[in-house]
Amino acid sequence: MTEEERSSTIKITKKQKMPIHPLSMRCLEAGPSRQKR
Repeated sequence: MTEEERSSTIKITKKQKMPIHPLSMRCLEAGPSRQKR
């Protein structure tokens, strides 16, 4: 994921005032892990 996508997701979560969904967390974790591999 790009920094823009991460910032956009953070802004959305702040607007909703809700914790990040597990699916989005998996995407965030999968992004950097794939780049390392």
